[in-house]
Amino acid sequence: MSFGGLAESCAQYLAKGRQVAVSGRLELDEWETDAGERRSRHKVVADEVEFLGARRQDDDGEEASS
Repeated sequence: MSFGGLAESCAQYLAKGRQVAVSGRLELDEWETDAGERRSRHKVVADEVEFLGARRQDDDGEEASS
């Protein structure tokens, strides 16, 4: 999870399989469903994202989409 300009950069440059280094924090959300079941999830709140390595390209030299 990221916000503002960081979120825009992630939306533009991230793709499945792209390596990144993320600095931030983990947050735990806990809730109860209408049926009374307890649920939880962890999420990463990114403060900084560093894009690692080169973009993958297909055989025609175009950026590969995953």
